[in-house]
Amino acid sequence: MLQKVYNSQQRIITFLSRGNNSLILLITLSAFFCFWKLGAEPLNEWDESRNGVNAVEMIQNGDYVNLYYAGEPDTWNAKPPLMIWLIAASFKIFGYNEFALRFPAAMAAFLSLIVFFHLVSRYSDKVVAFFTCIILLTVDGIVGKHVGRTGDFDALMLLFLLISVYYFLSYVDFNSKKGLFLSAVFLGLAFYTKGLASLIIVPGLFVYAVFTKKLLSILKDPKFYISAFIYLGFIVSWFAIVNYFGLKFNSSCYSADNSFQTMWKYDVLARLTSGFNNKLAEQDLAFFFTYLDVKFNLWNYVLYLTLIVLGFGLKRNWVKFPKHEAATLPCKLTVLSCCIFLSMGLILSFAAEAHFWYMAPAIPFIAFFTTQCIKLVSAKVKIYPLFASLILLFTLSLKIVELNLPRKYPDILTANRNLVINAGKITTYNMNRQDYLLYLKLYNRNVTVKNGIKEFTAEAGEVILISNELYDQSQSFKDASWLISRGEVFSFLQIR
Repeated sequence: MLQKVYNSQQRIITFLSRGNNSLILLITLSAFFCFWKLGAEPLNEWDESRNGVNAVEMIQNGDYVNLYYAGEPDTWNAKPPLMIWLIAASFKIFGYNEFALRFPAAMAAFLSLIVFFHLVSRYSDKVVAFFTCIILLTVDGIVGKHVGRTGDFDALMLLFLLISVYYFLSYVDFNSKKGLFLSAVFLGLAFYTKGLASLIIVPGLFVYAVFTKKLLSILKDPKFYISAFIYLGFIVSWFAIVNYFGLKFNSSCYSADNSFQTMWKYDVLARLTSGFNNKLAEQDLAFFFTYLDVKFNLWNYVLYLTLIVLGFGLKRNWVKFPKHEAATLPCKLTVLSCCIFLSMGLILSFAAEAHFWYMAPAIPFIAFFTTQCIKLVSAKVKIYPLFASLILLFTLSLKIVELNLPRKYPDILTANRNLVINAGKITTYNMNRQDYLLYLKLYNRNVTVKNGIKEFTAEAGEVILISNELYDQSQSFKDASWLISRGEVFSFLQIR
């Protein structure tokens, strides 16, 4: 039985090794996992919904530098606007819907898998590259919330960072003259996606240069300093744009004068030192392992088991690392992978505020490291490929089931969708949900956000979404409107 399974695996490997079979199959599977039912997931509160509101209001007011939320300058979201530009363009192409909101991130995740396939193929064979990317399809770190399946920044930054690493390695390991310049350009595009968070991958590249004894030659090369100025040029250009075209904040939630200051003070210093809203630092020293447990699905346990078997094999001298020249490239990429994910894990473990999606740039390299460890063990333990294959099939199946699970939209919005679509004007009072606001704006762009009742003026036929608490306390709303629908937190009214 085991022999038949082994023979089947060999036939699959042979098929994947021929021509572009592995790449074609990867493209097909990646397209399915990245785009299948992309618009079927309800909007997520916070970042995704806020990004969507930023993009809708960018289209409405024509200001492509400053971000707006609820008709006011957004002093909370301080990222450079590249991702918001792409979401706005997607709305223009596909219409105002959930699919359009998520399309840029899904496309970035899809392209990231293709880029990483080509990166691994340069250092190893196509079969290893294929299975590494298939592992990535099964985990939530890429095809999941806050990365490739939601309208957030991280998938796009992941794409640019992977391309930047690709060209950095082209320079370091393959003597590409333009590699360092292109690496700096894509690092700069990562900055325009998520600000100074783009530097999260640089410590790993630095450690790799030290480990491979290339640091001194890099520092002596004028191309390094030109590349540094290229990246710095992206930062300076955004600083100049903000200072020339940007709005000055009169009252910022982070006590900053503009979005550039907010990005520096909050997105970098506060997150590393004091955390959100200046709370006391609460480092999670087990952050890296918690991340693997939550976002690497079952593969973290496969990795731990494989490392134990490898350690046992090395002690008993029946597992040996290959020393011949052909093995140096896979070893280099394995070393680079360790440098990247360990350095990122260490930094985020000591940061005051760290979220799982911050590790997105590391997870492709964790997957490659896992694949390499499985390959080493499989050379001596013949049943190990069967074990890894079963885990792969199981996790792929789980992901397919997850993508097809029924989703529940907010009842009050679903029940009143046609009312919102056909309304001439919509006003919200004390409605503090970002996802609800985006739903309203996707259905009808003529939405005004107000708080309290001091500003209460309404037109006949106007639709109101109001908090139940405010409605119950205000006789003015009761006298001026019909109660159309009441939910647990909010109610829909229509002015008489």
